[in-house]
Amino acid sequence: MKPTKKKTVACPAALRLEAMLPVDAGILSQQADDWTDRSVERGTVGPLAAEHALWHNCLFRNVTFTDCRLHSAQLSDIRFEGCDLSNLALDGAALNRVEFVGCKLLGAALPDATLNHVRLERCNGRYLNLSGSRLRQVRFTECDLTEAALNDCRLDGVAFEGCTLRSTEFSHTPLRGIDLRQSQLGDLRLTVDDLWGAIVAPSQALDLLPLLGCGKETGAFRRLIAQAAGVREEHLLSTELFLYPRVRAVQTGLNGEFIVSPRLDDLQCVFACMEGFLAAKAGESVPVLTVFNNEEVGSNTRQGADSTFLTDVLERIADGCGLSREEWRAAVANSFMVSADNAHAIHPAHPEYADQGEFPVLSGGVVIKYNANQRYTTDTVSAAVFQSICRRADVPVQRYSNRADLPGGSTLGNISTAHFSVPTVDIGLPQLAMHSVCETAGAADTAYLIRAMTAYFSASFHYDSDGGILL
Repeated sequence: MKPTKKKTVACPAALRLEAMLPVDAGILSQQADDWTDRSVERGTVGPLAAEHALWHNCLFRNVTFTDCRLHSAQLSDIRFEGCDLSNLALDGAALNRVEFVGCKLLGAALPDATLNHVRLERCNGRYLNLSGSRLRQVRFTECDLTEAALNDCRLDGVAFEGCTLRSTEFSHTPLRGIDLRQSQLGDLRLTVDDLWGAIVAPSQALDLLPLLGCGKETGAFRRLIAQAAGVREEHLLSTELFLYPRVRAVQTGLNGEFIVSPRLDDLQCVFACMEGFLAAKAGESVPVLTVFNNEEVGSNTRQGADSTFLTDVLERIADGCGLSREEWRAAVANSFMVSADNAHAIHPAHPEYADQGEFPVLSGGVVIKYNANQRYTTDTVSAAVFQSICRRADVPVQRYSNRADLPGGSTLGNISTAHFSVPTVDIGLPQLAMHSVCETAGAADTAYLIRAMTAYFSASFHYDSDGGILL
C-alpha cells in the first residue's frame, strides 16, 4: 500500500498493582459493583450482571468468568492471567491500564468500548467483538484474532505483533500507519480505503490481492492510482505501474561476505560496468557501454537488445567521426563485446542443478558462461581474450556451464549480435535466488568486475591476418 513515514507503535503504560487482599472467587460473584484491591487465584466468577461497575487494582489468575454482563463497567489497573473470559459482555466499558495474558476471549463482546493502555498477549481472541470501540495505546502480541470484529474503530498507537488476522473485520477502520508486517493476513474484510497507508510486507501481497482486484466495488484501483499520484481521477490518461520491494540491501555473513538485496540481477553488473567505464584510460579503441531495457519481459521492444538501437547509435557515432561506410565496417570487425549478466552460483542445498565440473561460488570471481545449446555467445577465442583481460587486472575467473539436459536462461549477448556481429563473451557475477524478490551475491565479486571492466574499457583491440585478437 502507499508508503508512509508515520509508524504507529503501541507503548501501553506499565501496570503497577498495589497491595491486594486475596479473596475467594465465589464471594466476588455476590458483589460485582465495586471490586478494589482484590486478588483471586483460580475458581469461577459468575453468573453476575452489573452496570457501571468499578473494578480497580485487581489480579485474576486462572479464573473462569461465566455468564458475566458488565455493561458500561470501568476497569483500571487490572491484570487477567490465564483466565477464561469467553463470552464476557463489556459493552460500552472503559478499560485503562488493563492486561490480558494467556487468556481466552472467545466471543468476548466489547462493542463501543474505550481501551486505553491495554495489552493483550498470547490470547485466543477468535470472534472477539471490538466494533465501534476506540483503542489508544493498545498492543496485541501473538494473539489469534481470527474473525474478530474491529470495524468502525478508531486506532491510535495500536500494534499487532505476531498475530493471526484471518477473516478479521476492519471495515471502516482506517489502518494508516498500522504495521501489519509481523502478522498473518488472510481474507481481511475491509476496503482499499481502509487499508490505505497500512504497512505491509511484500510477502503479504498475495493475501491482499482480493482487495485490489476481486471485489464488487468498481473503479477502486483507478481511484487508488489517482490518490497515489495526487491528481484527479479524470486526469489519468494512461498508466504504467511497477511493483518494487522496499527492503534495503544489507551486507551479511560471518565476515560480511554476502550481499542480500533486491534486483541484483542485473543491476550488479550494470553498476560494475559503469564504474569500470568511468575509470578506464583512453586507448586506441572507443569504449562503449550499452544498458538495454526490458530484458526479462521482451527484448524485441524499440529499446531492447533485439532492435536496431545499438547499431543505429554506433553508426551515428561513426558518421560524427567522419568514417566512411567501409571504415565503419572495418571498425566493427576490429571490435570485441562483453555481455554481462549475472550467473547462477552453486546452491549448497541443491548442488544437483549445477554442472559438477563447472560451477561458480559466491565471492569466487567473475564468471565466464558457456552453453552447449548456443544460448550464450562464449567461444574458445572470446573466452581466452577475456581471461587475458582478467589476468591483467589480477581478477579471478570462474566458469559456468549450463547443463545441457536442463533449460536455462539466455542473455542479451546472442540477441544483440544478431544485429551487430562481433566476437562476444558472456560473463556475469555469481548469485543465488535469481529473479526472486531478494537475491544473494558475494560482496567481493562487484569489486572484481569493476577491475576487469576497467581493464576491458582501457584495452585496444586488433585482429591479425589469421583472425586472432591482439590486445
